[in-house]
Amino acid sequence: MKHSLFITGASGFIAGHLLRGINPEEYENIYCLSRKESKLMTSLSKQEGFKFIKGSIYDADLYAPYLAASDIVVHFAAITGKARPDEYFKVNSEGTEFLIKQCEEVGIRNFLYLSSIAVKFPDISRYYYAQSKKQGEDALRSSTLNYTIVRPAIVIGQGSPILESLSKLARAPVIPIFGDGTTKIQPIYVNDLADCLLHILKGNIFQNETFDLGGPEVITIEDFIKKIHQGYSKERPRTIHIPLGLLIPLLSHLEKYFYSFLPFTIGQLSSFRYDGTIGENRLYLKLLPGMQGVDKMLELSIGSVHNLEHECEVFGSYLINQKPNEYVLEKYQEGHQKGEMSKVPATGSFDRLLLTIAGINPFFTKLTDLYSRLFFKGSILRKKLVLLLAILECSTPAHHYFLPEKKANKGMFYIKTFQVGFFSLFTLILFSAIVMPFHLILTKASRSPGQ
Repeated sequence: MKHSLFITGASGFIAGHLLRGINPEEYENIYCLSRKESKLMTSLSKQEGFKFIKGSIYDADLYAPYLAASDIVVHFAAITGKARPDEYFKVNSEGTEFLIKQCEEVGIRNFLYLSSIAVKFPDISRYYYAQSKKQGEDALRSSTLNYTIVRPAIVIGQGSPILESLSKLARAPVIPIFGDGTTKIQPIYVNDLADCLLHILKGNIFQNETFDLGGPEVITIEDFIKKIHQGYSKERPRTIHIPLGLLIPLLSHLEKYFYSFLPFTIGQLSSFRYDGTIGENRLYLKLLPGMQGVDKMLELSIGSVHNLEHECEVFGSYLINQKPNEYVLEKYQEGHQKGEMSKVPATGSFDRLLLTIAGINPFFTKLTDLYSRLFFKGSILRKKLVLLLAILECSTPAHHYFLPEKKANKGMFYIKTFQVGFFSLFTLILFSAIVMPFHLILTKASRSPGQ
């Protein structure tokens, strides 16, 4: 008898690799729930057996018929990365509880839940993502369902969000290492993780167990970041250690007032504070011989990390307050194959530093743009922004953003303009005070060999 799968968060990074590995002939139907569409979904929807439902976990009326027709739920949907605490709990814990209740009501028995190794960290009091995942685990254990919980360590692969984040650090002229860099991690290649999940599904392994999953090698976080650096550059990595004893209290204070503006939070530094290694288990030991080591997974992944795509999305959000469409992304990448943009890898150290900071989020793009306008007009960042601006002005629907608008209330317009201008000036002064020394030092260092 063939089973039917109901997969949440189907457009996500890990879910995408699972879907690529699934043989649709082995299942009656594969129902995929996601808040957004993806190229993979468009492609798979043309195959018999796949059905995609656009919606969230809370849209029970929308997906109820498909859930009722399923035997196994694979729950990927989650808020990851940097988000507000309430968003983590709304989706990762409350959303999981909601989905579990829907499963119990329609009689589903088997539930595969993707959690995180972070739930094992000794202190997750400020790591809201880990807290929400742990609450999701607890809700599942309290349910009447047969479940399997999988806790992957750091997941590496093409388009890996964690790899993209670490790459920003690794590609800086001087790599910041938070703490002493000796905490241990156990990265797992995304295809290996997908194989483990498929093994659970094919073997119908739902015996109320929890499996930690990592790769075959344990490595320190500093050595891992250095390997990422070497994957991009032949230069010897230079590092600077930032004491967590000073950084954590500072972040603790700033999070109270500027949480949404910070590039990272205390919780996101947990991998620099606590070991992220796994406990051996039967699933891990069974599939271990076929897993990729650290060097191989980075070799397979680094060349395919979508840096330009991410850069275009962040810069687009800064310029027009929305992410660019696929046409703009395509033209932006095409623009980097010609002219000045093709020289980006050969730019100076400070240019690379500005690009790294600008790529954090639109707020930092604004700061680096303002700084460049005043003190570094020839920066590659400015050229990239000009390129993207030209593409946006000539494409729909983004071009509407540049059309003049009538101001209904001039008084409010001037007040708002003053507020924005004052805040921009204040942050620019603060930002310049921090960045200017690096500008002077790195520029002098780059010129000294030719003198």
